[in-house]
Amino acid sequence: MADPTGRTRFPGSGTGSVARYGALELRGFGGEPSDLDLDLETRARGADTAIELLAACACVPSGGRIDAADLWALPIGLRLEALLRLAVLGGDPRAQVTQRCDACQEVMESEFSLLELAEVGAARAAIPIEIRHAGHRLRLRRPTGADVRRWSEVGADELTMLADLCESLPADARLDASWLAVADDAMNELDPLVDFSIATTCPECETPCDTPVDLEVLALGRLRAMQRGLLDTVHRLALAYHWTEAEILGLPPWRRARYVELVERAWR
Repeated sequence: MADPTGRTRFPGSGTGSVARYGALELRGFGGEPSDLDLDLETRARGADTAIELLAACACVPSGGRIDAADLWALPIGLRLEALLRLAVLGGDPRAQVTQRCDACQEVMESEFSLLELAEVGAARAAIPIEIRHAGHRLRLRRPTGADVRRWSEVGADELTMLADLCESLPADARLDASWLAVADDAMNELDPLVDFSIATTCPECETPCDTPVDLEVLALGRLRAMQRGLLDTVHRLALAYHWTEAEILGLPPWRRARYVELVERAWR
């Protein structure tokens, strides 16, 4: 059983409106009884669940809680980095993705480190995104969760999204479709967690294989598994000792784990 009592720094604590809270950390998910109140089964995907998780696990020096609106204002890449760090606290940082070659149907397993990926995201997030095209230079900000929610509500097209992300637009510059590929390349390079993919070469036929990986779905799946494990622990100990859920969750994680070991040994 993973020990959820660890902590890690909150990557967006110096960014935007979140900066007003000071230096933040994330506590491990599963370390508080209220973590069982989060619905990760029927709402196991999507930004709303991610924001709810981060709001629950962010540690504020003043003892207060982070406003969800400030988390929506975080760049999506920083939100994903925080989720990855949360998903590996007390657990295995490695992840595997199954790939299938389109040419010969060979099945491959690719392994990567979520923690190393989070570090790459943090390093790239510090680099301004600038693009040059048609004799002009533009600086772009990274899209936030609030941006995506607004764009979805109004059905915004790609050019509208790009215009929203321009921090400054020269008076003689005109945004048209020719800017989109340039902007996509820059975003993929400097905001790599948002549209992440695993690029490999098939060992059988040497065909390049590029498999998209939804990091938000991956991280939320890990956290859902942690919650299921905690529920399983409560179930086992309640059956064995007739303790209440509150009594079980009030135990330090290492003691819960030890009691589970003793129960399993007695039931063999």
